[in-house]
Amino acid sequence: MSSKDVWIHEDTRNTALNVLSKLEVDWQVLRIVLEKHIKPIFQANPHPSLQTATGRVLPRVAGGPMAAQDHYNEQPWKEHPGVDGTVSWCISRTTSASFESLWHLIIPPIMTFLDDFKVAYKLKGVRLVSVLLNHVPVDLLRRTGIGKLLSTSLSTAITFLHDPSTPDLIRETAPTIVKLIQISTAPDSEERFDRLSDLIGEGIIGGIWMYSRSDESEAIEASMDVLPEVVHALGIGTARYLNGLIPQCTFLIAPNDARPEPSPTNLSALKALVPIMEECQPRLSRFKGTIFEAVGKCWILQYSRSK
Repeated sequence: MSSKDVWIHEDTRNTALNVLSKLEVDWQVLRIVLEKHIKPIFQANPHPSLQTATGRVLPRVAGGPMAAQDHYNEQPWKEHPGVDGTVSWCISRTTSASFESLWHLIIPPIMTFLDDFKVAYKLKGVRLVSVLLNHVPVDLLRRTGIGKLLSTSLSTAITFLHDPSTPDLIRETAPTIVKLIQISTAPDSEERFDRLSDLIGEGIIGGIWMYSRSDESEAIEASMDVLPEVVHALGIGTARYLNGLIPQCTFLIAPNDARPEPSPTNLSALKALVPIMEECQPRLSRFKGTIFEAVGKCWILQYSRSK
């Protein structure tokens, strides 16, 4: 029942959700839905990293290094549009006490979507993970090893470029990674710092910005849109990336020969620059001239267009 599904009319979705909201649903009902209707759809494609009977991570990938390719050979689950909406609804109605009993039924479809090679399905997987993180007990992620598996898969997802859905994938994946890091690590811990640093350094600067093509401005814009949340999460630790962040933001803010006219990317870069300046103020002195010049040029352009 996802609001993101383009194949379902909004009125139909709202009516279905209204009916479902009035139902008394306990974990046994969810178990029947997941076991009788969802599990058979994905049974032909067991995830190579999962113990399907328990929903735990296997000590090593089943089937060897090429197991992932076998996982992609036949995918009958793709013949069931909307199945992700049903899984999402089941997750959202599962109580903390019931997750353990339903874990082996919930995790396989999530990981199948998340690790698919097509961005459209990977995006659905990211959305399922986001719903899961809003409800699941953190200890269960740790004990089953799923927390680490999700971290690896999400870090891979944000590097999937050159697809029409890439901007949406970036906008959904980065906040989900931040959410996973925040619930699974201690505040001010080295682990939290390292994982957030990886997101900025390897995911955004070394991934999206490094490998996006010149005609993929929407992917760059999406990365700017998610930067504020990541920067606020990392705090002053963002300062180690100023040499990469400030030039990119100011380049996108100021008009140039390639972008002589105002664009949505200008605004996204401006919004991204604000939290960088807030969190890294003690380290900004050597960038002040660059920032003033870019913002000034942008203001002049906007002012002249408004006349």
